[in-house]
Amino acid sequence: MKNFNALIFLAIILYSCGKEDTTTNTRDCINVEYNLGFQIQLGEEVCFPDGNTLTFSNIEHQFCPCMVLCDWEGGLFITFSTLLNNNSGEKKFFHSKIENDRSVFENHIIDSFSFTYGTKIEELPACPEDFEPEKITLTISISPI
Repeated sequence: MKNFNALIFLAIILYSCGKEDTTTNTRDCINVEYNLGFQIQLGEEVCFPDGNTLTFSNIEHQFCPCMVLCDWEGGLFITFSTLLNNNSGEKKFFHSKIENDRSVFENHIIDSFSFTYGTKIEELPACPEDFEPEKITLTISISPI
């Protein structure tokens, strides 16, 4: 009976050691500060000291196609997924209108914004079909208000 109890005890220890720890944060997050510029690429997540997060989740190239006459040139639509005080949300911006709607979190705004495409600043391929989203790097600064 003693051996049986020892075997049960050993089994419990091995089981508890093999359990996955769900309390640790396993996200691949880039730590950034408010009021300082940072760079982010498609799919990356940044974490602020207060626990808020911002993920560059999508970019849509909606410029006028090549060889087509358009009334409007179009633009880039940038989507961020946000986590503020454990509440998730989504914020979509038109790249040239960020100055008009800068709020990204409650009580937080985008101070500065620019993008590079490969090595070119604020310049995209002439034709939308040549656009490669993974070449976009955003440089932004976010501040509490």
